[in-house]
Amino acid sequence: MKVLFPQSELHPKEVQEEFALEFNAAKTVEFETFLFNEDFFVRKGILRSNLPVIEKPEPLLLRSWMMKIDRYEQFYNELLKLNYVLINNPYQYKICHHSYLINDLFGDHAARMVTIPNLTKELFDKIITPDSLTEKLTEMKTKFSSDYFILKDSVKSEKDIS
Repeated sequence: MKVLFPQSELHPKEVQEEFALEFNAAKTVEFETFLFNEDFFVRKGILRSNLPVIEKPEPLLLRSWMMKIDRYEQFYNELLKLNYVLINNPYQYKICHHSYLINDLFGDHAARMVTIPNLTKELFDKIITPDSLTEKLTEMKTKFSSDYFILKDSVKSEKDIS
């Protein structure tokens, strides 16, 4: 298995510190590990990596930070030019990282979700106050016909950066 990790900005021949344990584990089980400049790709859309061009297509596992879907699609296509096929195509990536789309796949078998685009802390504080919390939780239980639900905040990642 080949695995691609983001490189350290200060030490380009080393993996980003946050991924060091996984990088070392991959090496321990004799996976081939490669690095790329994720920050540069996200900002400029230009792939810089130590991946060699190969003759025939091979699968590649990406272990990195999330990207916006259009940047991921571009990344996917840049890797195809080198004959690497990420194990998640852009559609699969989008479905996995934009959880509200899961209902399109699983219908009534998926957990119900309500999304509020661009929910800021200020707006949340207006909607949910300490005084209204019990009332809002009861309302949500009724809406979802269940005693169980998840209240989740926004994920801070590359896909959320404008």
